[in-house]
Amino acid sequence: MERKSKNNSKRILLTLLILFWPAGVIYYFIKRKDIKEVKEKVWFLDHPFLTWLIVMFAFGMLLSSVDTPTITSNSSSTTNTEQVQIINENFAEFKNDFWSMTDLQREKYWDEVDGKYVKWTFYVNKVDEDIWGTLVVLGSASKQGEYDIGSDTAVKFTNDQKNKLLQYSEGDVMTVTGKLSYYGNIMKQIDLSDAKVMPTEQVKYASGGENSQECQELKDMCSMGIDCTGYLMAQNEGLC
Repeated sequence: MERKSKNNSKRILLTLLILFWPAGVIYYFIKRKDIKEVKEKVWFLDHPFLTWLIVMFAFGMLLSSVDTPTITSNSSSTTNTEQVQIINENFAEFKNDFWSMTDLQREKYWDEVDGKYVKWTFYVNKVDEDIWGTLVVLGSASKQGEYDIGSDTAVKFTNDQKNKLLQYSEGDVMTVTGKLSYYGNIMKQIDLSDAKVMPTEQVKYASGGENSQECQELKDMCSMGIDCTGYLMAQNEGLC
């Protein structure tokens, strides 16, 4: 007597739904006629789609109950540590060296410093918001004349810095920390993001005028690319 083979269509469908549900759906549409004809005594085989939903729900609940690893907090502290690693504190020197490179040298150097933090002091040209509402300060390494256009840097700030920025006007000296984020060859501009306003260090200098020894020393330090902070502040106060 010939033995009739058992139709395992529903078992195959359920297995595919659980392990590879897209393949299970495709299998159902191909074998749906055979599946409907199969009579099973096991309830979950008689309702493979319902069983699949229950299994997926249980799996989702299991995943949601798993605690989030604490590695996130470690990563965040690592980021905070990296943010305080300042690679440059002399804007004029950085700018002059950067734009004296060839295009090829500049691209290579930028790959090394992109995303790293600097602490720069510069003259404020404009304090404004861009079209996306981001706070932006345009600045220059030297004080702009009446007919000067363009800026050496565009610095983007987080919203928590707004009250500090309200205290600055055109021509003021500002010190910031920020992340190197972009440079433009056409306008020769080096931009910062995630910037924060820092207290500008107070530099003592004599009020003997532009030709005083103290002013000359500050000017020499700036022209040699050592430090322009003191000279910028002295100029801003009208003492040099």
